[in-house]
Amino acid sequence: MLRTTWRKLIDLYAAATLLWALAWRGFGDRWGLLGMANAWAFWLLGTGTLAGAYSLWRRARWLAGGWLVGGAALLATRYRYLWRRPHPPIPDDDPPDDWSLRVLSFNLLTYDVDPPATLAFLRRVPADLLLFQELSTPMARSIERALPNYPYRYWHPHPNERSGFGVLSRVPFAVTGAWASAYDRQFALRLTLVGPDGPVDVYNIHLLSPAGKDLTRHGFDGNFRLREEQVATVLAEVERRKLPALLMGDHNLTEESDAYRLLSTRLIDVWRQLGHGPGWTWPRSLYVILGKH
Repeated sequence: MLRTTWRKLIDLYAAATLLWALAWRGFGDRWGLLGMANAWAFWLLGTGTLAGAYSLWRRARWLAGGWLVGGAALLATRYRYLWRRPHPPIPDDDPPDDWSLRVLSFNLLTYDVDPPATLAFLRRVPADLLLFQELSTPMARSIERALPNYPYRYWHPHPNERSGFGVLSRVPFAVTGAWASAYDRQFALRLTLVGPDGPVDVYNIHLLSPAGKDLTRHGFDGNFRLREEQVATVLAEVERRKLPALLMGDHNLTEESDAYRLLSTRLIDVWRQLGHGPGWTWPRSLYVILGKH
């Protein structure tokens, strides 16, 4: 009896993932709930492939084999960066001959509950430009005191929520733009640096969160539409200025969302080009598993 129930549940899950995949490819993030499911596409495709193969195995083994091979091929091609060999790191004391800019983007999130550990990490990072999101006023003061070797800095902590921005730089810059959306929360800050071939724009990004207070305030549909509007605003600025641009920060989206497609059709995803492994930073419960303390 129990075995029969499990088989029925697996059949149901395989059918549900198939229906979801059809809706995903046909409608994208048109509805908020569908968009939330789409954000987990990698997991749904992987588990759906296994569930479908198991379900079909009892009926037609050749069909199950085709399903499994097709699903594996889809995952291997769509997420090929998961299996790419890592590029050798650039030694800290041997930068490339060309002009380079080493950038670290860091959403401080809950890290300010242990400032000594966070500050010790920041001291070890050989970055020319540090970009912070979710910066609280106490953490801004701690970083200010702990990292005096960055001569150029900008602080904009949020007075009520941890959604402020901060910048430390070894390279001169000017703040040339800032954008806020609902509840006066900044979602983008533009810095303009002078490179050897002219100005370069760096955008510090913190898009609307798909969970928590932002989801409660705007609902599923409103949450996705506002995030897409934020992306469109930044892209319009990039195109208007026609300068080399680097977008860094917490985008609060996955590679399967419509907002990501807006970005990736105009800009190059460096992680997709050069990164190794999943690169996921959410959910936070993964930190312990991945050793990200």
